[in-house]
Amino acid sequence: MNVKSAFAMRVSKILNERKISRYKLEKLSGISHTSMIRIFNGDNPDIMFSSMVKIIDALGMTLSEFFAASIFKMENWDI
Repeated sequence: MNVKSAFAMRVSKILNERKISRYKLEKLSGISHTSMIRIFNGDNPDIMFSSMVKIIDALGMTLSEFFAASIFKMENWDI
Protein backbone atom coordinates (compact mmCIF):
# COMPACT_ATOMS: atom_id res chain seq x y z
CA MET A 1 0.00 0.00 0.00
CA ASN A 2 1.15 3.55 -0.61
CA VAL A 3 0.32 6.81 1.16
CA LYS A 4 -2.25 7.88 -1.48
CA SER A 5 -4.18 4.63 -1.12
CA ALA A 6 -3.99 4.74 2.66
CA PHE A 7 -5.22 8.33 2.67
CA ALA A 8 -8.23 7.50 0.47
CA MET A 9 -9.08 4.42 2.55
CA ARG A 10 -8.86 6.37 5.81
CA VAL A 11 -11.08 9.18 4.50
CA SER A 12 -13.61 6.66 3.15
CA LYS A 13 -13.75 4.89 6.50
CA ILE A 14 -14.36 8.15 8.35
CA LEU A 15 -17.05 9.22 5.88
CA ASN A 16 -18.83 5.88 6.31
CA GLU A 17 -18.59 6.00 10.10
CA ARG A 18 -19.94 9.55 10.22
CA LYS A 19 -22.45 9.05 7.40
CA ILE A 20 -21.01 11.97 5.44
CA SER A 21 -21.22 11.96 1.65
CA ARG A 22 -18.28 12.73 -0.60
CA TYR A 23 -20.33 15.61 -1.97
CA LYS A 24 -20.59 17.13 1.50
CA LEU A 25 -16.86 16.63 2.01
CA GLU A 26 -16.22 18.44 -1.29
CA LYS A 27 -18.26 21.39 -0.08
CA LEU A 28 -16.69 21.44 3.39
CA SER A 29 -13.13 21.14 2.09
CA GLY A 30 -13.37 23.25 -1.05
CA ILE A 31 -11.85 20.41 -3.07
CA SER A 32 -13.36 20.15 -6.55
CA HIS A 33 -15.51 17.18 -7.53
CA THR A 34 -12.98 16.14 -10.18
CA SER A 35 -10.08 16.26 -7.74
CA MET A 36 -12.04 14.31 -5.13
CA ILE A 37 -12.87 11.58 -7.66
CA ARG A 38 -9.21 11.37 -8.66
CA ILE A 39 -8.16 11.04 -5.01
CA PHE A 40 -10.60 8.21 -4.31
CA ASN A 41 -9.98 6.39 -7.60
CA GLY A 42 -6.22 6.54 -7.20
CA ASP A 43 -5.93 8.56 -10.43
CA ASN A 44 -4.10 11.40 -8.73
CA PRO A 45 -0.39 10.59 -8.99
CA ASP A 46 0.66 13.44 -6.74
CA ILE A 47 -1.99 14.50 -4.28
CA MET A 48 -1.00 17.83 -2.83
CA PHE A 49 -0.35 17.95 0.90
CA SER A 50 -2.49 21.11 1.00
CA SER A 51 -5.43 19.07 -0.36
CA MET A 52 -4.89 16.46 2.33
CA VAL A 53 -4.88 19.17 4.99
CA LYS A 54 -8.11 20.69 3.64
CA ILE A 55 -9.84 17.31 3.71
CA ILE A 56 -8.58 16.44 7.19
CA ASP A 57 -9.63 19.87 8.46
CA ALA A 58 -13.08 19.45 6.89
CA LEU A 59 -13.40 16.20 8.84
CA GLY A 60 -12.73 18.15 12.03
CA MET A 61 -9.51 16.31 12.77
CA THR A 62 -5.94 17.27 13.42
CA LEU A 63 -3.16 15.83 11.28
CA SER A 64 -1.99 13.84 14.30
CA GLU A 65 -5.43 12.31 14.84
CA PHE A 66 -5.85 11.42 11.19
CA PHE A 67 -2.41 9.90 10.67
CA ALA A 68 -2.44 8.01 13.99
CA ALA A 69 -4.55 5.27 12.38
CA SER A 70 -2.91 1.86 12.05
CA ILE A 71 -3.19 2.03 8.24
CA PHE A 72 -0.31 4.54 8.31
CA LYS A 73 2.07 2.24 10.18
CA MET A 74 5.21 1.57 8.18
CA GLU A 75 4.66 -2.18 8.04
CA ASN A 76 1.53 -1.57 5.94
CA TRP A 77 3.37 0.37 3.23
CA ASP A 78 5.10 -0.70 0.03
CA ILE A 79 8.50 0.86 0.45
